[in-house]
Amino acid sequence: MNSNKYKLMWVLGLFCLFASCKKADGPDMNYYIDKPTALKVTVDKTTIKTSWEYPGNEQSSFVVQVSSAENFATILKTDTVSGDTRSLDFADMGYFSAAYVRIRALSKNIVLHSDFVTEALKPESILKELAKADIAVTTAILKWNAPSSGTLTNVIVIDNESKAETNIQLTSSNLTQQQVALSNLVSAKSYTAVIFAGAERKGVITFTTRDVRMSITINGDPTLYDSIQEAIDAANAGDVITIGGAKYDYGSAAIKIDKSITIRKMAGADMPEITSGNIDLLSTANITLQDIKFIGKSAYNIIATNLVGVANLVVERCEFTGPTAGFIYTAAGGTGATVGLIVRNSFFYRFGYTGGDFIDFRAGKLNKISFTNSTFHDLARDFMRIDNPVAYYDSNDPILFENCTFDRICNSGRFYYLRSPSVVVHFKKSIFSNKKTNTATGVQSGAKVLFTDNNFFGDFNTLWYGSATVTGSSTLDPQYAAFETLNFKIGNPALKALGYGDSRWLQ
Repeated sequence: MNSNKYKLMWVLGLFCLFASCKKADGPDMNYYIDKPTALKVTVDKTTIKTSWEYPGNEQSSFVVQVSSAENFATILKTDTVSGDTRSLDFADMGYFSAAYVRIRALSKNIVLHSDFVTEALKPESILKELAKADIAVTTAILKWNAPSSGTLTNVIVIDNESKAETNIQLTSSNLTQQQVALSNLVSAKSYTAVIFAGAERKGVITFTTRDVRMSITINGDPTLYDSIQEAIDAANAGDVITIGGAKYDYGSAAIKIDKSITIRKMAGADMPEITSGNIDLLSTANITLQDIKFIGKSAYNIIATNLVGVANLVVERCEFTGPTAGFIYTAAGGTGATVGLIVRNSFFYRFGYTGGDFIDFRAGKLNKISFTNSTFHDLARDFMRIDNPVAYYDSNDPILFENCTFDRICNSGRFYYLRSPSVVVHFKKSIFSNKKTNTATGVQSGAKVLFTDNNFFGDFNTLWYGSATVTGSSTLDPQYAAFETLNFKIGNPALKALGYGDSRWLQ
């Protein structure tokens, strides 16, 4: 009897213990407090307005966040407000096309806060992308689709640099034609246009006016082409494509050349900047590039792997920068390619050094190769690689580098790696300074390297000329004016008197 009595008392004790374990008495690691409810998000011009409700009483505060990404990878704004707050405005959010808001309740004394509640804000977007034909130097035509509701009233045009706003009231004619002309714009400037129906935003779009300097013509003919590729496709062999001094950004797209042409800047214009994946040489041609800056968005500036035939390339007064590996490349599959390259008064700087080498020929044949009065800075794994299948056209006419300046190159490789026994390379009256690594050169039996009257300075200065015949060398500090800003003007009068290096830095 007593045994049963004790058992009953033990069960009653356990029951009381569980009954006393209420969630408010201490932290429960598996308990979440209530989430906010009825989250509403609206926009008033550039202000995001939020409101919500909360069913519980365990919150100490709320955290509200705004993001431009649905996964909240980028948080634009965060605010923490008191537990009795039920609305919050975020001002100066700009005229976005989409925004995302989330909120969670923070607990007073419970370990786990509430989950986030998320709401997307995607204002109606009736504006059409501006076609090229609708954008001019100082004007643009804004077009739209019919709104789902309301009557359109006005357009605000915002200068994205100065933030100045211009308000345009829409006329009945604008509403009928579903378009409005924007005027008094500035050449090559970015604008945002926002269209309203009263206070309600109905669309937003960003565009850039044409650069007044942007001009692509053939042989001086007044016909303007929308892209360099379009002009190349329209040109005949021997034509001259002239480019105005603007920026031409083609992203990672290649510029394909399959005929003999000259591409050069317009007389009197600034140096044009062309951004592209690469220049792809495709067939027999004589090609001249003059006074242009090329910004590469792939491994190399120039590709000859797809070339079938002979391409002789002349480069004068150009700049090249940007690729992840090098300047020119023929892959092992380019057995049908024959490349000639003459470079004068040009500048190569800030290349990557992975996945390939700066001058990189792995197949095909080489015609005359020469670089004169040119500068190379901050680039290259191996500066020059020529593999064994490659045949050079005449060992009595060596690959020539004369009056060149080499500074801080070969980031992880050799200055030259010559595996073809038919290759002869000659370096004359050049400056070699501050080699990046101590990797020695590589030369196949039969290949020859000559150094005549050059200056070697800085780290690893004896590793420029391994397995070479060297005559007439010096080791003077060039005393560059400011290599960080690409100014290689020589300050050492003794070296200047020798006339070594890119002659443009001797002035």
